[in-house]
Amino acid sequence: MTYRDFNWPASRIFVLGCGGHGKTTQLLELLKVEKAEWFFVFDHKHEIGRRLGKPYVYTLDGIIKSTARGGWVVFDPSVMFPGRKDDAFAFFCDFVFQFASTTKGRKVVVCDEIQQRMSKSFLPPELKLILDDGRQFQIDMRAAGQASNSIHNEVRHQITEVYAFRHSDRNGVAWLEDNGFDGAEVQSLKPGEYIWRDLANGESRRGGKAFRIKSARTSNARPAPARRDVEKRGG
Repeated sequence: MTYRDFNWPASRIFVLGCGGHGKTTQLLELLKVEKAEWFFVFDHKHEIGRRLGKPYVYTLDGIIKSTARGGWVVFDPSVMFPGRKDDAFAFFCDFVFQFASTTKGRKVVVCDEIQQRMSKSFLPPELKLILDDGRQFQIDMRAAGQASNSIHNEVRHQITEVYAFRHSDRNGVAWLEDNGFDGAEVQSLKPGEYIWRDLANGESRRGGKAFRIKSARTSNARPAPARRDVEKRGG
């Protein structure tokens, strides 16, 4: 049975800007205060779940069981789709949409470095379906990515709020300016600082806390041994 809520307001918040300036940290801060029946996290970097202390799933069976329990469904595609992250993302988006279309309740789709899952000329149809029709099935989205010009144009049109960290690419700044940001202010932001803007009503504020980016160590000290990922990779 299909369930639809035509009054559900669109909510697609993107955190955009240069790497190493605090985007992922801000994305995590947003997720910590969110309320939803399900969080569907595509964690191809194996970072969001780890930093939030959420369990991972690696198989379809694991996704199904975790979805049945509700709460966090954090999918690391490395087992099901080794070396095929684009296929994994398409599969995951399709699963979420099919589930959402028959199930009442708020679902939040989460992806870090989302620009890696598309290009300026290609948008995965499964993601497009979520963006075009997901609202009526109570699907919201939270994502982080590089400069806004690296995000497909059809995705940018669907964004409702932006946390803009420093952009160094002029093309990315131009899109922000088209949506009410002060380009010079965006380019002058320090690491950790951002400008938030609601693209619907124009509300805006500045936030974040500046920090200094640590430079690479140049000493000859022996690096600490790498830690093995000993987590059992099952569903």
